[in-house]
Amino acid sequence: MYLYNIKNAVANIEEEWARLDHARLSLDGFKRSWMPGGFFVDKHGIDFEYDKNTGRAWAQSDNQCSWLDGSSKKKWFRLEDGLNDFCKFTKLPKPEVLNATVKVNYRDYYDDELVERIGTLFAKDAKLGGYSF
Repeated sequence: MYLYNIKNAVANIEEEWARLDHARLSLDGFKRSWMPGGFFVDKHGIDFEYDKNTGRAWAQSDNQCSWLDGSSKKKWFRLEDGLNDFCKFTKLPKPEVLNATVKVNYRDYYDDELVERIGTLFAKDAKLGGYSF
């Protein structure tokens, strides 16, 4: 998510939000972006992310499973290996790939403190998706 946000900000750097986000992400760095007060958890863009249809403001630190609340057809999909099943379930076409960021082993970016922090923020998602560090 960090690399995607950096890339997206660079692609839109002429816009004020992108200039500010890029500077903030660069200053915070990967780890500090997730720590208290960091880019991903300070809800700095919450006023712009409010969706009138859902009555929710999306935040990057939200548990993804929180979007299942109130749904009569609760089902969890791991998009990295269940996208085809998701599309079949929703009867939606497979989406265009928008984030083609080259990935390396994510463990290289985490120290024990950050593992604990992410584990706390996304505990429900990790359990539902069967994720572990």
